[in-house]
Amino acid sequence: MTFANSIKLFVDAVTLRKYFGVEYVENLGDFATQFNEFFLGFIPAMVLNNKSEMQKDAMVLSLSNSDSEDPNRIYCFAVKRNPEKKSDGALGKKSPYNDNKTRIRSPSLYAILGVDTNLSFRYSTEPSGAKSDEEIIANWTKNLNS
Repeated sequence: MTFANSIKLFVDAVTLRKYFGVEYVENLGDFATQFNEFFLGFIPAMVLNNKSEMQKDAMVLSLSNSDSEDPNRIYCFAVKRNPEKKSDGALGKKSPYNDNKTRIRSPSLYAILGVDTNLSFRYSTEPSGAKSDEEIIANWTKNLNS
C-alpha cells in the first residue's frame, strides 16, 4: 500500500518499478517523476462531491493512518470546544483528521460548525450513538447556555 495525493504517489522509484514490472536498465532516468507526470493524466481535475459510502470509508481509513483515533469511530454524536493549552492559554485546534473526517462524514454539520477551528467533533463506533445535526447543534447550544 502507498499513499497518494492529487499530484503524486508517495513511493520510492525501486518499489514503483518492481510493482509495475519495469526492468532495471542503466540510465533509466528519473522514473518516479516520469511516472507521476504520466499518472497525473488519469487523475480527475475536479473533486467529485457525490462519493459512495465505500469511498467515504476508504477516505476515513486512509486519514486514520496518521491519527491516533480509532478508524471505526464514524458516527458523530457531539461537538466540543477544545481546552486551553497550558503553554500559552490559546484554545486547542481540531486535528486535520477530525476536520477532514467531519467534512466527509457530516458535510451539513461541518458547514455550520466546522469553520470554528477550536471545535472538535466527537465520534463513536456505535451506530446507535449517532445524533442528527439538529441534535448535535441543540446540545451544543444548550451546553453554551449552561
